[in-house]
Amino acid sequence: MGRFDRAVGSLCEKAVLVCGALLIASAGYVSADLIVRKLLNISFVGANEISGYVLAISTSWAFCYALLKRSHIRIDVFYRYLPVRVRAAIDVLAVAALAGLAAVFVWYANRYFLQVWSRGTRSITSLAVPLWIPMLGWYLGWVVFLILSLYLTVISAWAFARGELAAVQERVGSISEDQEVELEFEPSRRPTDDGWQ
Repeated sequence: MGRFDRAVGSLCEKAVLVCGALLIASAGYVSADLIVRKLLNISFVGANEISGYVLAISTSWAFCYALLKRSHIRIDVFYRYLPVRVRAAIDVLAVAALAGLAAVFVWYANRYFLQVWSRGTRSITSLAVPLWIPMLGWYLGWVVFLILSLYLTVISAWAFARGELAAVQERVGSISEDQEVELEFEPSRRPTDDGWQ
C-alpha cells in the first residue's frame, strides 16, 4: 500500500472510532432522557437533535470506511459465475458509479453548507446550534468519500487496462461468501481473487 492508502485508511479508521463512540454516547443520552422523562416527568435538552447530528456525521464517514473495507452491499448473484475479466470490468464500473454518487452528494452538500455558513443559520430548537458546526463533520465525510472513490476508480481502471485483474479484485472487487466467512474468523487476513494473503 502507498502512503495515500495508509493516510486515508488511518483517517477513516480514526473517524469511525470517534463516530462509534459518539453513537454510543448519543444512545446513552437518549436512553437517559427517556428514563428521566418517564420517572421524573422532566426532559433533557436536545437529545433528539444531537442524536440526529451524530447519525448524519457517522453515516458519511461510514461510507468511507465501508468503501475501504469493500463492505458496501452489492448484488452478486451472477457475479461469481462470470469470467475474471468481466468481473474486473464490473468492479471498475461499480466503484466509478460510487464516485458518481459521491460527486452528486458533494455537489449538493457543498451548496447547502455554504448557504448555512453564509446565512449563519441556527437550529430552531432551544440549543440554537449554529448548523455549520455539525454540517462540517457531515460534509467532510462526503468529501473524503468522493476523493477515495475517485482514487479507487483511477487505480482500478489503470490496473484493469494493464491486465492486473487480481489487483482490481483486491482493491474494489466484491468479497465472496466464503471469503467473508473466512474474514470473520481471521480478520487480519485480506481476501484476494486467488485466495488469501
